[in-house]
Amino acid sequence: MQLPPGLEGSGATCQLCPKNTFKDSFEGTCQQCPEGSQAAPGAKSLTQCRCKIGEVFNESGVLRCGCPKDEAQQEDLCVKCHELNWNCSEPGSEVLSARPLPGFARLGNQTKAFKCFPPYERCANNESAEESGCFVGYTGILCGQCRSGFYSSRDACERCTTALILPNVYCAWYVAGCAMMLALVGGLLWLRNQGQEQEENPDTSQRQRGFNVLKHQLKVQAPILLQLCQLWSVVAALSSGQEEEGSDNIKEPSATALWELPYIQALQLSLSNLKGVFNLQCHYDDGPTVRWASALLAPAFPIAVLVLSLGLEFARRGLGISVALQVIAFLYIGGASSSSNLLSCQGTDGLGEQLPKSFAFRSAIPEILCDKESSFKAKVDIVAYITAFGYAVVVPCGLLYLYARQHLLLRRSRMTTTFATHQDDLKVTLRPVLKSGKPTPEKQEQWTRHTAASTAAYISLTFRGPLSLRMEEGQMVVQMLEGCSLTHGEVEMNISDVGTFLDEDEVELARILRCRAISEMLMERSTLQEVAPSERILLGAQDLLSKYAFGRNVFLEIVQKLVAVALVSTVYSPDGLKLALGITLTTAAMVALVQPYLKPQANTLLTCCYLCLAVAAWAFDRRVAWLSRAALALPFLLTSLQSLTPDGAETRALRIWEDLEPQVQALQEGKVVEITAEPGLKSLGIHGFLKRIAGPETVGLPWVSRQIPTKRGPPFGGTLTLH
Repeated sequence: MQLPPGLEGSGATCQLCPKNTFKDSFEGTCQQCPEGSQAAPGAKSLTQCRCKIGEVFNESGVLRCGCPKDEAQQEDLCVKCHELNWNCSEPGSEVLSARPLPGFARLGNQTKAFKCFPPYERCANNESAEESGCFVGYTGILCGQCRSGFYSSRDACERCTTALILPNVYCAWYVAGCAMMLALVGGLLWLRNQGQEQEENPDTSQRQRGFNVLKHQLKVQAPILLQLCQLWSVVAALSSGQEEEGSDNIKEPSATALWELPYIQALQLSLSNLKGVFNLQCHYDDGPTVRWASALLAPAFPIAVLVLSLGLEFARRGLGISVALQVIAFLYIGGASSSSNLLSCQGTDGLGEQLPKSFAFRSAIPEILCDKESSFKAKVDIVAYITAFGYAVVVPCGLLYLYARQHLLLRRSRMTTTFATHQDDLKVTLRPVLKSGKPTPEKQEQWTRHTAASTAAYISLTFRGPLSLRMEEGQMVVQMLEGCSLTHGEVEMNISDVGTFLDEDEVELARILRCRAISEMLMERSTLQEVAPSERILLGAQDLLSKYAFGRNVFLEIVQKLVAVALVSTVYSPDGLKLALGITLTTAAMVALVQPYLKPQANTLLTCCYLCLAVAAWAFDRRVAWLSRAALALPFLLTSLQSLTPDGAETRALRIWEDLEPQVQALQEGKVVEITAEPGLKSLGIHGFLKRIAGPETVGLPWVSRQIPTKRGPPFGGTLTLH
């Protein structure tokens, strides 16, 4: 006899289905409800079996209780999976076993998944992925490390092969970079030899001399551009902790990372880059050891080279200091960045969300957890703090000592003042600021040198052509020879001379102030040549000091080192963008106002570099790839444009002083000396070509330099006191 749903039995005997069972047809017997569900006696369908958590679903023919699709069981609750970054495309998911969404990874038994860093293929979470969500070849927290048998290439893990010695791309770039460096060194040596030949050959063409001027300009600009590349790769870290919220799609690495970034980072000249360049993880088959060894050597190597270079002082006086300053110029930013990375904790995921404290790790050595003490961590901290002290304190203090020393030794150049009168002849007189009278016989040559140096400043802005000079009653008398002409007030305007393009009086004032600055600069250099042989610090720092208009401007070296330390320390902080913008824009404003370099082109370039770094910082934070690239390229374009006008009044004055210096003894003896005040030099003939096209009055590009005719008449007519 068939019984209705909810009843079971035989014959005249029937009864309700027991508790936690059900019968949904006239045939058969009562069936047990799925495990974890309950039903009252007499249940007539499966729907009357109520699950304690979730609902009943069919899994491969087996009924069971669990959370529905897009939800996962967390203790006694079903929670929304998309809020925790789990993939719950099938019912019955549990938080502790669910797969993370693509681009996310599991951290231990955490109840949510965390966003990985680019490239997101490391957290693909497909069939080939491990339980943690890491793709084949990746391991560690947020899949941030390469497994044994894999090597790191552009932030991705590639499989090592037995035939692989160097990664093809890295090898090609590394060889090309070495070739370029060798070509650059060879070119500089060739240019140096050319310069020596030019000095020996009195018939050297103006084009060759212009090329030599361009060489000296590029010598100053090259370190500025190198520093730009190094700091550009530092501010690139602003893009590592930010991602568009609400995006569940994996982005290709090319869309989230700049392909050229690893190569720009290599310009930091840090040993940490050798791990990828030479593929050391494949050679030693021990990824963790290679990582921590390169991380420890990267900040320590520049410090070691700096200390060893000072030992060259025993070989030649001043050589060690000169080499040490070069080491600081090239290796400082890479070393400081590596030192900061040793102490830096990665406490956020790819979305900028806070990681659990137990999973925060050191950026340079992911095996070290920030919240866990160990003997290895203590040893790493010792290296990190020692090198950080060297970069943040010792190096700036060393440069500060150089600044103080040059200030004390060069102050004698500021103890005199110069007077100039220009009627028929130009007469330049040097006098003490407080004392009166003529110099003592033992200081007569020094007095003549300073007078000649100051005279060179007047000549560079006043005359073009052959001149005769003689000392007469303590005055330097300058007479025009046949073929010589006056500049008639033409003045090259710098980018800093804002507001002087319309007012002739302001133009003349700018010209006078520039003449005063050049005169002070040449007298200071004359003093430097006198004291350097007996002063070790200044002897070794001559090349560094020669870049600046005045010795006191060497403070910029200290500022730039502190700026580098500040940037590498702040880009990983929550307010990294604001701090980076404040640092770069403030430095750009300071350089624009102070104009520290001898060559105006270098001042303009350095200002442009810091402004571009500010733009790049914003672009990296907002992930605007084209703008960050443009910010890197613009200073190089500016350098190319500046090569059209490499000469200036300052460099002309230096050439005049170089002609006068060997003849100081003759001037002191009352002899007549003849020199030639050359016009501005062109680099490779391009500037002259533009001049012929645009007309005789167009001398330079407006954003590089400008020559403005002022009121006609003898420049510096009457009496002019410079300093």
